[in-house]
Formats: sequence, C-alpha cells, structure tokens
Amino acid sequence: MTGLLQDIRFALRQLRTKPGFAFTAVLTLALGIAANVTIFSAVNGLILRPLPVSHAEQIAVLAAQQQGAPIGVYFLSYPELLDLRKQADVFSNLFASQVALGGMSVDNNAEHFVGSSVSG
Repeated sequence: MTGLLQDIRFALRQLRTKPGFAFTAVLTLALGIAANVTIFSAVNGLILRPLPVSHAEQIAVLAAQQQGAPIGVYFLSYPELLDLRKQADVFSNLFASQVALGGMSVDNNAEHFVGSSVSG
C-alpha cells in the first residue's frame, strides 16, 4: 500500500510539471467515458431492454411487396389496412407504419430528417 501511495504522489508531481499533458489526458479520458456512456445508453435502450408491451415475444412483422416495385416498397391504403384487420384472425391487432426522409428549410438553413407515420 505504501508503494501505491508513492506512485500516486509521483504521478501527481509529474502531471503538475506538465499541465498541457495533464489537460490532454483528462480531456481524452472524459471524451472516452462520454462515448462509452452514450453507446451503452443506446444499446441498452434499443437492444437490451425489453419492449414495454405485454407478451413482446408474440409481436410479428407482416411485410409485402407490390409487383414491379423496388424491394421494400409497399404502399397500403387505409381501407386496405381495415380489410386486413378484419381478415386477420391469427393476429390480435395490426398497425401500419411508414418511414420517410424529409427536408426543411428555415432562414436559408436546410436540414434533413427522418419521419415516421404510424396508424392508431
């Protein structure tokens, strides 16, 4: 334990003699810790934490594609969604969602955004 205290005192003396290096080291550690916290928070919120619904293991994704349309592109009208809800006796409920890219300009500053439309 005595050796550890001597090593800590020596390290603090060295950092005091080189403040630029000490500032850079502290800044690097702070950025590393902040990046780790951010990444873990995103992974925890999106992957590790279960969905806030009952029986999340029963959720399924139903997807379709129209002939001639690019892969992953399918447009569903609201009356079609209602028809699917009536006919789908295997599912307890259905909802529709659509992700779209958009843009907005305010005071000659253009910004892109990702939006989503979701049925009730």
